[in-house]
Amino acid sequence: VVVELAKQMLSMTNEMTMVYELLCKYAGRFEPKLFLELLIPTITVRVFKNHAEFGESGVTDATKGVFDDDMGNTSLLWYLKILDATCKHCGPACLQYSTFYVQILRVTFYHDSEKVRMAGNQLFRSLLNNLTSSFVVDEKPFDHWSDKTNSDIQKNIQEAYARSSQRRGFKLKWHIANPEELAFVKVLTTKFFMKSLESLQELLKVPFVKSKATLDEWKHNLDILVSGLEGVALHEEISMRLKKEVSVFC
Repeated sequence: VVVELAKQMLSMTNEMTMVYELLCKYAGRFEPKLFLELLIPTITVRVFKNHAEFGESGVTDATKGVFDDDMGNTSLLWYLKILDATCKHCGPACLQYSTFYVQILRVTFYHDSEKVRMAGNQLFRSLLNNLTSSFVVDEKPFDHWSDKTNSDIQKNIQEAYARSSQRRGFKLKWHIANPEELAFVKVLTTKFFMKSLESLQELLKVPFVKSKATLDEWKHNLDILVSGLEGVALHEEISMRLKKEVSVFC
């Protein structure tokens, strides 16, 4: 099912409906390694001219991706929305493609199209949220129950967990951020969040001129700050550190 879903998603360009988003989200949640392995190499080839030069370089010293000018905005938006839905609960599986994520964010954050930039912001937020938050990753949390007729089995995991009198009987497997994931969060926030903060500080040093270019630059950098803070909101230590940086600027 996952293989066929990946083939279909890569063979078309369509509006991201709720059905497509849910299919990608759950495929990324329960078969993250397989789904990302099917999607990201193909998207890399289609988006970047110099994809062959990426090699095995680390995320901090990676060759800069050269965006393929033949890539239309509609196709790029479609790929960004696929990536966003897929990474929402993929856990550490995304670490294998850390260089790709840095490259795709770098390209989309500074794209001419505002729709592409906003899609890049959404991917940034979802990626950070996936890396720093806790969520249930066990596909079959109810299998060990002796009472198979319990109606809660048919309900959403969180709803059943909240309402069931047998809560202590749940053996849920949770995603907890590991050191590698937190290290990648630091790379992402340094490269994009802090860079946007520095850009805003530079803008404050010159007299404000109300023009479309100036307003767009302010909006673009503020959007990245908002997405970054929302992405790490559930991780108190990282969130407080970034909030302090923003409060100094404010």
